[in-house]
Amino acid sequence: MNQTSIFDVEKGYKFWSRGQKGDFLLSFVALSQILLSAIQGAMIAMRFSDETSSQVRISMSIITIIIAVPVLIKRKTRLVIATYFAALAVYLFHVVCYPDTIVYWHSEAFKFTFPISIPSALCIIAIKDKNIFNYVLKIIAYLTGALCLLYGMRVLMGTYDLGFSYNQGFGYMLLFPILVLYYQRKWYSLLISAILFLFLLLYGARGPVLSIAIFFVYVFISKKKYLLLVVTLVAITTIIPLLNSTLESQGLSSRTLELYLSGEIDAGNGRDAINDQIEKGIQENPYGWGLFGDRVITHGANNAHNFIREILAEFGLYLGSMVLLFFLYQIVKRFIKVKGEDRDLYFLFFCACFIPTLVSGSYLTNTYFSLFIGIMFFLPHFYNKRQMNKYKVIGNSKALVSNYRRLYE
Repeated sequence: MNQTSIFDVEKGYKFWSRGQKGDFLLSFVALSQILLSAIQGAMIAMRFSDETSSQVRISMSIITIIIAVPVLIKRKTRLVIATYFAALAVYLFHVVCYPDTIVYWHSEAFKFTFPISIPSALCIIAIKDKNIFNYVLKIIAYLTGALCLLYGMRVLMGTYDLGFSYNQGFGYMLLFPILVLYYQRKWYSLLISAILFLFLLLYGARGPVLSIAIFFVYVFISKKKYLLLVVTLVAITTIIPLLNSTLESQGLSSRTLELYLSGEIDAGNGRDAINDQIEKGIQENPYGWGLFGDRVITHGANNAHNFIREILAEFGLYLGSMVLLFFLYQIVKRFIKVKGEDRDLYFLFFCACFIPTLVSGSYLTNTYFSLFIGIMFFLPHFYNKRQMNKYKVIGNSKALVSNYRRLYE
């Protein structure tokens, strides 16, 4: 194989010629949400209004999903029907029992969750060949990374104005390409990943850095390189002041590094007031406010910006705690079930898609979160008994490990 090939057209052609166009389509439709998110951010940087850029992204997302609908329904007819029947039942239940939430169902669920998030998760679940999924993920990561490089360079040259000292959306645009290209571990992918990470430090928020740090630590621990992890962390801690001063000498600044050096890396940034409001609402109604209940508590001003508080606000202190424990159990259970490099991929999506919901946004409208839900069902599927018999590898779990790394060589 040509080691300098980035997209490996020959491998893609082999997949396509084997008649697996459906897996290509489903993978692209689901993972295109990563690229479309970056396109939306770039449009905002080019001074398109938030509403216009959002509408463009939503329209492009729906168009791609419509294209995939025939394949999705053919493969998962009962699952699609059951999912949307359940979603409709939940909506009608809220119409009767939680009427205050309906305005947010109409403005958010019908705009994002139903037409984009749910189909994206279902598309991943319907994929049969994980090698094709990994191949498409690599392509999407490079395309998104190229767009982010262009964006970052334009900001650096002063063509685009962030408007603030940092841009949270730009930070999350960078998250997937940084992680995927880092994991590819080719010299060119590591170089691109490093440049994107520098842009993240310069212009992004702290949330994406947290996700990257967790994945970085996981990689060392999974390889049992504990001493190297300690040495690396000490080296990074030592380098940070030097990096910050070097940036300042060039007329640049990093809000993340400045917060770290000032001991305020965990500063609330206005979230404390939201947290207090949500916690007060939970105490006032420990039985829950229904889905989108955090919006009801804040009178539509904000969402909880935290997955745990959002669940507790919606389901109540008692049922919400059980929901959180059950979800945590499922995450860990499925993480343990998958093996080798599939486990790395699972954890990559955990860091890129779930960790951000702990510090920003809402899981109900976050399409990245829906990708993680899809991954939770998609990867463990290859480790059940039927699939083990299908691939004739019972008794040899190593043979079940995906060709994820090999796809990147």
